[in-house]
Amino acid sequence: MSATRTWVPPGPYDLVRNLGVLRRGPGDPAFRVAADGAVWRASRTPQGPGTIRLARHGGAVEAQAWGAGADWLLDRLPALLGADDDPPRFRPRHRLVHEAHRRHPGLRLIRTGLVLESLVPSILEQKVTSDEAYRA
Repeated sequence: MSATRTWVPPGPYDLVRNLGVLRRGPGDPAFRVAADGAVWRASRTPQGPGTIRLARHGGAVEAQAWGAGADWLLDRLPALLGADDDPPRFRPRHRLVHEAHRRHPGLRLIRTGLVLESLVPSILEQKVTSDEAYRA
């Protein structure tokens, strides 16, 4: 049985590009983008393991989650999707940053709340080659 939540972004939003930063290489078993554009992600939360599926439906992002960590993942859905980011306040000063911001208005700074989940792979990737890190 799964739990669900919906979040409506206040403007343009690029689900796959925003969450893509969480993918640890092309073979990451904890991150997949389905043919329909839905993002599947597995995490180890403080309440236990959980899997979340995120998909765009009209202007909203619908999330379904399973496992012991399902409620934890869904409670943090807005932060995961970048709701704490404030794009109107961003003023790019460099020409290239300004152009990137103009071309990709749906980008947001996301937050997982799971520091070790990002920290450990980042350390491994610095200590070994990328191919070895992705396999690890």
